[in-house]
Amino acid sequence: MRKWCIVEILNGKSGSYILTDYGEIFLYSELFQGKKLLNVVGNGSWRAYITMIEYENKLIFPPYLGKDIAIYDLEEKRLQYIPISLKHEPKEQKFNLYKKAVVWKEKAFFIGDMDSSLISLDMKTYKIEKCTKWQSEFKKQFGESTGTHTHTDLCVVDHCFWISLQKANFIMEYDMEKNVSSFYRIGDRKIHYNTICFDGKEFWLSGDKQFLCKWNKKENVIEFFEKFPDDFEINLENGARTELFSCSILWNQSIYYAPLSANMYIRVDLKSQEIKQIEKRGKTGLSMVLKSVADGKMLYGEEMDCERSEYFKNCLINKDNSLIKMSILFTQEEEIQFLERIISLKMITREKGSQSLQYLCSDGTSEREENRISDNQNTEGREIYYAIKG
Repeated sequence: MRKWCIVEILNGKSGSYILTDYGEIFLYSELFQGKKLLNVVGNGSWRAYITMIEYENKLIFPPYLGKDIAIYDLEEKRLQYIPISLKHEPKEQKFNLYKKAVVWKEKAFFIGDMDSSLISLDMKTYKIEKCTKWQSEFKKQFGESTGTHTHTDLCVVDHCFWISLQKANFIMEYDMEKNVSSFYRIGDRKIHYNTICFDGKEFWLSGDKQFLCKWNKKENVIEFFEKFPDDFEINLENGARTELFSCSILWNQSIYYAPLSANMYIRVDLKSQEIKQIEKRGKTGLSMVLKSVADGKMLYGEEMDCERSEYFKNCLINKDNSLIKMSILFTQEEEIQFLERIISLKMITREKGSQSLQYLCSDGTSEREENRISDNQNTEGREIYYAIKG
């Protein structure tokens, strides 16, 4: 029975959702016990999409290894794909590899890493625009080019998102209301930041050096924290990732960090300002997911083994910082549903072309379209189609 690999957890207005590495979209409740498969995005391809956001009654998926933006209508139960038809300027920039996204009013912003171009999507017209002015502004101010730098972290404060940059010590504030950017050089100790978290007053940053940084923007005061737990170590046997942590989250009056090259989950107690150990990770493991679940009562963390990508460990962190180790498995019924969906998608695509794909992904297909799709010469394909439609 296949273990889960959760790449995103979204606590939306209309419900709580899970996205897996093979594109399964689940509505869940009760700590993953009550799960309902809604659909499969990206034809079931591995990591075609690794993040999602909610806008009105839709889930939005920017492409990672996929090519198109995917939109799932929760009311119509239908998937739609929006091609990104923009010119690659400069050539080295790509319109995929998006790791995080955020919605402000009627616009969605997709943020990637390194050579991913920052773009926005108008949620009413589906018009896509490149947001490249910030790069020319940075080069004008500092004399060199740079890109964004994140693994799974994005900090949003009011109408701005904050993201670390490839240039050492720099972070960017991007105003989504005005489409303008501001740059800040944090500290003189050389470090490439990759996580940013706001506690309501100050920003907490971490990167590829063994210290945490607290920055008060208003007063421009910087403080470094270097006293880690006694057993804290940096381990590069997890794919040579040099940053200590993949992401951070404000929860339970602390800043929690998920390990990348660090050998443990940690938290910073905001009252005592001390760094405390939560749980050690495996030698070749890393964690890319750290999310609030159960109506904010727990944190969910997931660890992946870099040597055996099929091996995953899950844990829940309670508010008393005790840990519950767990292993989330697909039920046999969920596995069958997923396999039937993938087989059917491949059959329809082969027989009718990719244009029919969005109809099969929909549970709200019109009777005329159902007849058109299912009217084929292949008996097996027709049987699978009707099996899924029930």
